[in-house]
Amino acid sequence: MKEADVVQAIKELIRKTNEGGLEWRPTGDLRALTRGTNDIVDESFDCFQDGKILRLYNRKYLWYHPPSERQYWDDELVLELWDNYERRLYRFPPVGPLNVLWEAVQRKSSGVEDYVSFILAEQV
Repeated sequence: MKEADVVQAIKELIRKTNEGGLEWRPTGDLRALTRGTNDIVDESFDCFQDGKILRLYNRKYLWYHPPSERQYWDDELVLELWDNYERRLYRFPPVGPLNVLWEAVQRKSSGVEDYVSFILAEQV
């Protein structure tokens, strides 16, 4: 799969999310994301489509820096395709627009836009 195709697909997910065409929900059980690792995932979202789960989450992980002989925490946004049996099918490459998708998913799934509209309507 070409990286340009993945970027275009993520841009389409952003568009559909912003327009309300995709519904993202918080992931119910986060244990499957970190099983067998020291990783931490405290926020994850699922979108159910065509019998599969598109899952977006922020993974925090330890990495070793040889010159300093220290470990540091880092994080990355991860977009994956899962099946209905909680099996990871595919991890998309970490490309640029994932952060824009993450922001759109957080905004839409939290309902913050409706809340801000409610607050602003009270001022009138």
